[in-house]
Amino acid sequence: MKLWGVWNIPACILLSLFLQVFLVLFASLRQRSRNSFLRFLICLAYLSADWVAAVTIGLITKFLTDPCHSRGKEDLYTFWVSFLLLHLGGPDSITSFAIEDNELWRRHFFGLILRVVGAAYYFFLTLANSKLWLPTILVFVVGTVKYAERTLALYLASTDHFGATALPKKSRAGEVVNNNPNTESVVDDDMELLMISYDLFGKFKGLIAGYSLAFEQIVKSIEYFQRMPYLEMGFKLIENELSFLYEVFHTKVCVVGSRIGLIIRLSSFCFIVGAFIGFHFVIVDNYKNHEFGAFEMSVTYALLIGAVGLDIISGIRLIFSDWIVASNYYGFKRYWREYIPRCFRKRSKWCGSVPRYNIIDYFLDESWILNTKLPGWLRRVVDNIKGMLFSSSEDANEHLKRFIFDELKAASFQTHGTDEDRRNYLSSEQESAVVKARDHVNYTLQFTFDVVSLHLATEICYQLTEFEYADERKESNNCKVISDYMCYLLIMKPAMLAPVAMKD
Repeated sequence: MKLWGVWNIPACILLSLFLQVFLVLFASLRQRSRNSFLRFLICLAYLSADWVAAVTIGLITKFLTDPCHSRGKEDLYTFWVSFLLLHLGGPDSITSFAIEDNELWRRHFFGLILRVVGAAYYFFLTLANSKLWLPTILVFVVGTVKYAERTLALYLASTDHFGATALPKKSRAGEVVNNNPNTESVVDDDMELLMISYDLFGKFKGLIAGYSLAFEQIVKSIEYFQRMPYLEMGFKLIENELSFLYEVFHTKVCVVGSRIGLIIRLSSFCFIVGAFIGFHFVIVDNYKNHEFGAFEMSVTYALLIGAVGLDIISGIRLIFSDWIVASNYYGFKRYWREYIPRCFRKRSKWCGSVPRYNIIDYFLDESWILNTKLPGWLRRVVDNIKGMLFSSSEDANEHLKRFIFDELKAASFQTHGTDEDRRNYLSSEQESAVVKARDHVNYTLQFTFDVVSLHLATEICYQLTEFEYADERKESNNCKVISDYMCYLLIMKPAMLAPVAMKD
């Protein structure tokens, strides 16, 4: 116990730094990895990072308010509090692990106020006679900014704000502004395709919030999709759009990707470097006979080096991110795109697999232990475990992609007659959606029933059918994969189907 009382604060500081390094290096892999163990580690690090930083602040508070504490360590521990604020801000690559986490932005906002005020109070008590006041203030400012960036990113991705920004923009006359991308010709270039994906993302993100699209937007997208010469272009387009959506919901890109955000990020990096230099010279010039131990000095330098290194890594990723490349805020974007390294242009944005969930296997293999009546919180844990046990994934092979691409293309041709035919078709669909929305609860139940019924029918037909040719089995397997995928969305990701269930 005595050993813990001596080493608890430095140990927690190093653990907090380690979690930040891990998240910066590996959090972005969650977007394109299907490794369950890696995703578990990222989730564990994400949940632990805030807790460890908060606990460490509490330990330092207890130390500073103890009348018998060592006076020589006040300056250094106050300096460490600034880094803990920096860690609470988190890396750019992950602000939330689930969409529901974005709704907690108010809690983070109040946490920001309380911790900044608390840290400022510590500084007021100790900085008057401290030689480390300048580096402490510099890191404190950066930590406050990064914490505010995270809170703002959560707010921008919350349901209320994202839904408001997904509404179509209107001109002064009240007409919907039609800023469709240049889709008159299909391009075969990664950068041009990325730009079109960015524009289409801005138009179609309203679907996530449950909004309808303008008739012109639907027609333009159908025409562009029909002119695609090969399926890889279509999948790459959707891959880019979903990547933008992921960044909006789970990263700081909306905050740090703007012109002001980049300026603030550059200023923050300069502040961190200034704090590093200031701390080094203060120690060399004034603290030759300081009471800091060698281990504590090593921890402080590790914090400074870690802050500078992580800022450099985050800055490089930000500069070469798709959001910056495709952003319309920069007049030099066409010049800049020519110098984007090929490794950044060709990087994959998804794992290339389709998640599956077979409900028949779930009911056949379920043990009595998993079906036992349990308390509410334990039941949710067991349900999550069951979801992982009975879900799997399959590579999205070329045959499956071709099947999906051809079916969607054929479906789009059904609405691609004359302008009057398309308008009548879409108008009837919108009227149907309005009628169904009057009783959306019942319709949602009907949608769920249809998905489960078709899933069971597909599974039964697949198991009872004898295939004579390999091509027949491939076609049937494609149907089964899509059926299992719809069941996976319904059971594991029901929020993704909510707008569809109300509008389809």
